[in-house]
Amino acid sequence: MRHFVYIIFILCFTSCENSEKARMLEQKEMMLIKKEQDILLKEQSLALRESALALKEKKVDSASLKLMNDSLAATRPVIKGMWLVKMNCTETTCSTSAVGDTKTEQWDISQENSLIIAKSTSSDKTGRIYSGKYVGEIIELAALQDSTAAGRSTKMIVRLQPTKEDEMEGQRQIIREDDCQVIYAMQLKKQL
Repeated sequence: MRHFVYIIFILCFTSCENSEKARMLEQKEMMLIKKEQDILLKEQSLALRESALALKEKKVDSASLKLMNDSLAATRPVIKGMWLVKMNCTETTCSTSAVGDTKTEQWDISQENSLIIAKSTSSDKTGRIYSGKYVGEIIELAALQDSTAAGRSTKMIVRLQPTKEDEMEGQRQIIREDDCQVIYAMQLKKQL
């Protein structure tokens, strides 16, 4: 019977010890679950902060870009109005043109937001219409079709740079489909 009491005592003691270990394991498991939840909450909080910072950075970048464009626009001369345009041929690979050829036109330049339109007239006849915009400090304009070239496709590119409030200079490049081109140096003077 002593053995029996001893076995019951050991079973109780082991049982108590096992329930104590089980309780400690449960506590550790609950602590780990709580730590995982805390980490998830911190990760979500960091993701929200990161998203908010990215949005603020985007707003600051677009505000800086707008401010830079506004300051560029403020420093650019007003180009709207009538301009006297003198062109002098400086290079040619076309048989119909010669170096030294000159042309004089009047251009009516208008601007709507960033779009610049130039309508040329020569001897009271409307010529081409160029359109383009500022690229940095250079005005780039293009007229894709030359209405005077009988059936030939012609591409014209004009690059102008304001030099004074009422003067610009630049270049007009004419590229014809038969692979010849003409380059004119341009001088523009604003008409009062």
